[in-house]
Amino acid sequence: MKRTYLGLILLCCILTLSAILPPEYASFPLEQDPDVISGTLDNGLKYYIKQNAKPEKRLELRLFINAGSVVEDDDQLGLAHFVEHMAFNGTKNFPRTEMVDYLTSIGMGYHNGLNGGTSYDYTVYEFKLPTDDEAKMRKGISILSDIAWQVSFEPAEIERERGVVMEEWRLGQNAQRRIQDQIDKVRFAGSRYAERNPIGTIENLKNFKHESLIRYYQDWYRPDLETVFIVGDYDPQKLEGLVKEYFGVIPKRENPRPRINYPVPDNIEPRAVTVLDKEQPYTMIRSTWKVKTTPVTDLGSLYNEMKQDLFFTMINARLEELSQQPDPSFSYAFMFNATWLKGFNATDCFMLANEGRSEDAFRTLITELTRVRQHGFQPGEWERAKQIMIRQAEKWVADKPTMDSEDVIWELLDAVMSEDTILSAETYEQMLKGLIYEIGLSEVNDIVDDVITSENLTLSLAGTDKPGAKYPSREDLLNIYQQSIAQELEPWEDITVNEPLLETIPIPGKITKEKVFPKSGIKQWVLSNGITVYSKKTDFKADEVILIAQSPGGKAKLKPENYKSADLLSQYFSVSGFGNFDAPSLQKALAGKIVYVYPTIYSYSEGWRGSCSPQDLELMFQMLYQYNYAPRYNEEAFSAAVASTRARVQNYLLEPSNAFFDTLNVLMFNNHPLKRNLHPEDLDSVTLKQLKDIFQDRFGDYTDFTFYVVGNFAEDQLKDYCQTYLANLPAKGRKEKMTDAGVRAFNGKKEISFNKGTERSFVSNVTNNKASFSPQNNVQQSALQMIAYEKLRENVRENMSGAYVVEIQSFYDFLPKPGVFTLTLMGCDPERAKELNAAIFATLDSLKNGLFADKYIESTKTTLHKKYEENIKSNRYWVNNMSENISYGLPIDCFLDYPVLYDKLDKKAITKTAKQYYVFDKSLLSVYMFPE
Repeated sequence: MKRTYLGLILLCCILTLSAILPPEYASFPLEQDPDVISGTLDNGLKYYIKQNAKPEKRLELRLFINAGSVVEDDDQLGLAHFVEHMAFNGTKNFPRTEMVDYLTSIGMGYHNGLNGGTSYDYTVYEFKLPTDDEAKMRKGISILSDIAWQVSFEPAEIERERGVVMEEWRLGQNAQRRIQDQIDKVRFAGSRYAERNPIGTIENLKNFKHESLIRYYQDWYRPDLETVFIVGDYDPQKLEGLVKEYFGVIPKRENPRPRINYPVPDNIEPRAVTVLDKEQPYTMIRSTWKVKTTPVTDLGSLYNEMKQDLFFTMINARLEELSQQPDPSFSYAFMFNATWLKGFNATDCFMLANEGRSEDAFRTLITELTRVRQHGFQPGEWERAKQIMIRQAEKWVADKPTMDSEDVIWELLDAVMSEDTILSAETYEQMLKGLIYEIGLSEVNDIVDDVITSENLTLSLAGTDKPGAKYPSREDLLNIYQQSIAQELEPWEDITVNEPLLETIPIPGKITKEKVFPKSGIKQWVLSNGITVYSKKTDFKADEVILIAQSPGGKAKLKPENYKSADLLSQYFSVSGFGNFDAPSLQKALAGKIVYVYPTIYSYSEGWRGSCSPQDLELMFQMLYQYNYAPRYNEEAFSAAVASTRARVQNYLLEPSNAFFDTLNVLMFNNHPLKRNLHPEDLDSVTLKQLKDIFQDRFGDYTDFTFYVVGNFAEDQLKDYCQTYLANLPAKGRKEKMTDAGVRAFNGKKEISFNKGTERSFVSNVTNNKASFSPQNNVQQSALQMIAYEKLRENVRENMSGAYVVEIQSFYDFLPKPGVFTLTLMGCDPERAKELNAAIFATLDSLKNGLFADKYIESTKTTLHKKYEENIKSNRYWVNNMSENISYGLPIDCFLDYPVLYDKLDKKAITKTAKQYYVFDKSLLSVYMFPE
């Protein structure tokens, strides 16, 4: 009955409003999604529960604490975040490591959903639990309840964790952090937020007293400040009962400490700050307007939010078009409204300025906003924005039955944190379609002063401190702003191409061979031009189809002087368009469509990547066809591609962690040009002709291309489009194999040290050995890596308090012969780098010698099974495995055998795998980066 009444209200609004929502309807309250169960327990704890089918047999849980670093006392700087760490280090009913050990044993540990996070205003704990075993589910919920009120804070555990958190602080001591701290002191001036960074100060982390930590927990972890969110594949009524059972026992707090909201004071006049750092890798300009906000709880506030969404959709389309102009001053800009803090809602614009163009970029932004203030938006922009918003709402409804619970639970959290009414996808779509055509363009043009105010503006610029670099000062930014808003400007010229993307549909080719793989249902079609297509129809995502194409060859087939030009190929096609459509006009023609496709070129293959809504499937194939037959090669698009790439790489190596990984890559492959990353000097010799020649060579013959299509397509349609578009791609009979370009890995044992940056050290050890690519080896490698990660976490991070990050990973390399690289990575205190690295080797040696408990095998097997159960319902998992297996000569659907192989894992197999691949005694590259 409520929905019928709502429909009548909307109908009345549409019939009676001239362009503005009548006041008598503006206050009509919005209805919460009827699928969401919510309530408040007697102790004050709130809860939100929603049943969701995907992934099957899983729950996503969040414990939300309405307190973060902003409420810390002066002796508690960084302790809100420290409490979050301690919650995983023991509670009354799960002492020390029992909590993490148990969650890991049921496949729900750090490898599969266990996490936490602390911000200025809140703290969130993230759990995932199985629903096919009620005892395990109950125990997991009881752990979350313990975190809410019974964390132990054992003195030894506090001291052990102190070193870990200090290393997390150290790892974050980069240019971005230093710059942000200085900018925040201006943006949040006069506010508590300017002095309460969540990570805290190193002085307090070193010296705080245990009582200060415990006092924070006792003050703020209480039921009236806590909210439980549960989304997943289980009866919501029963889940509500479990919330009451496990969280209703938490005592209500008598005379609790007031939870004060700390506002950010207004600033009448614009303020600005320019901050330079010698390690800053790019130039970021940010314009922030503090604005008033109203929670979306009634029809009027929803109507106003829709107007804002239309505004930002249109301004972002303009900014993207400006970034695609010849010789642009910026490569990326995005404007939006967000509640960053409880006391700070803002219109924000982030802009990545090109090298040496920061003043021009900032002037361009303010000029365009001034143009909007003077002339508003154009009717064409307006119509496209409506199409985009309607299509997004339709997609939300279409995706609803197959949305992952993780996505759903964050939607709920976001709405609750914003104090918005939680709307169902269907209600929002109904309201949007009922209201959006009644919103007048003049209404959206008129809100410019609401979203871009004349007051409460903070301008900031973060740039690279290096010889010869010039940036506008604080005074310059303010002067440019005043000059730009004083201009008299012409209206925006909205140029479009009014013609089909493809004028003439080609005569279809044929399917010459068909095959079905019975185990997986994958279908194979061979087309008349030689292209092979593998398809798998799924219902994993209602509104998703994914395409991958591959052909052997890649950069290895090119001359070395063309390698770096090939690295620009994808970026060039993203700003070039095809036929009569340049990039801006193509973007406009695709308004309201959900589709993308672009070419790729890697070391040993070339291909395509694409994705679309099922209703835009033909459009994706038409775009691919046009990129092949009507590519645009012009210097304007080329200059835009080079400029945006240069903005990304120009100062990339000034950031110490980037320099570390670049050095590691160079040493691993003996500085071979095929494996080197793109450097700024490489762009000086790249030409448009090279790009054209590379594309014509690598994409001029599709005889040996293989396409993979996975998703919710109609099979008859897919067949038609493959025959119409793919079968008509050029084919001349070329069938290539991977080429050995002379890449060779390092030999023997080497230790390299260099100095870069401040505070932090990074250490990596690499070894490599021959290997064969097979399902069994893949599974054993995955299991070994998971066990090694757990042991390194326990030994180096937890027991030695030595690092926040210590990781291990393995990857295959196939030329000239198949092999496996194993790589460890650690960030740590420079004084302890050698000591901790020795502990890494000792830990890995223990795996080679079988010195680990059986529990690690069992928890790894369980985790692999649980992750597989989720992955096997993912289109991306299918398409990646299909393409990988065919490329490496394996049965296309052999990944379906993984569960059987998981069950066969034992200590003998893990020990054997460790001995085979952890050959640090024979092959070892150790790279240390120390501070300067």
